[in-house]
Amino acid sequence: GEVSYFCEVKFDGLAVSLIYENGKFIRGATRGDGFVGEDITQNLKTINSIPLEFTPPPAKGEAGRGSRGGGSEFEVRGEVLMSKKTLIALNKKNEREGKTLFANTRNAAAGSMRQLDPKLAAERSLDFYAYDLILPENNQQKLHSNLHQELKSFGFNVDKHEAVCKNLEEVIAFIKKFEKIRPDFPFGTDGIVISVNEIKLQKVLGVVGKAPRYMVAFKYPAERATTIVKDVTINVGR
Repeated sequence: GEVSYFCEVKFDGLAVSLIYENGKFIRGATRGDGFVGEDITQNLKTINSIPLEFTPPPAKGEAGRGSRGGGSEFEVRGEVLMSKKTLIALNKKNEREGKTLFANTRNAAAGSMRQLDPKLAAERSLDFYAYDLILPENNQQKLHSNLHQELKSFGFNVDKHEAVCKNLEEVIAFIKKFEKIRPDFPFGTDGIVISVNEIKLQKVLGVVGKAPRYMVAFKYPAERATTIVKDVTINVGR
């Protein structure tokens, strides 16, 4: 049958999982190996764009009840990010203080989340963008794009550069369109994630190991620049 695709920006940040119960944020961890990650709950609570509490709509057939899925836990997946602007300011501060400079926004975000002191993480002006929502079985959505709309309604940041595409030609057009925007995008990105939009088909396609067969990442070429070799030092070793 017909297949539609959903395209979204592949952020270059720290992938994390947030667990909510009755609309309250109770636990957050890094993705780790896909099964076990680091508990960074206290540091995640310092990020203003992560809602600590909200009122989810009731599960289907449970109108009037106060929480989705009758109080079931559900999971929000996304990326902790540091903006390019914040990285420049942080590196200037580190340079003045004689500290090591961060190589990129991803390393800076990951390093900030692994600080033992949440106050240090809070000083880094981090952001969180959600890209997936794992719901109880009694309230599954039909389309992945619907999950993004639901995440927005819960108060999460969801990047506006996304598109439902009817065919692969539209997917390629989206990739080319974002490539022009990418240099001025406020956060680090390294590609576009393309998913089969129909969740029913995602389940049919399944997962091999840790790799979902309904999703693929298009990677942009690595950034290149021209530099000058100012000197060559030759050493004689043993």
